[in-house]
Amino acid sequence: MHTPACISLINDLFQHENRAKANSVYVAAISIGVGFANMTSFINDAFGWRNSVLVVTGIGAAITLALFLLEEPIR
Repeated sequence: MHTPACISLINDLFQHENRAKANSVYVAAISIGVGFANMTSFINDAFGWRNSVLVVTGIGAAITLALFLLEEPIR
């Protein structure tokens, strides 16, 4: 869903020599994210749905705060 914008941002942030590696890390991170999302079912079974929601919310909040540190590239 956000892939065209992300690829454009990667192209703005990385030089030509490093773009292939950056794009491959992005695409791999999608699969890793899906794997982590599936792991929430194990957290849910072990600790209950409320703790599962807290874990996912904490991870999302940490990623959001980290993204605020990203600077907009100059075009």
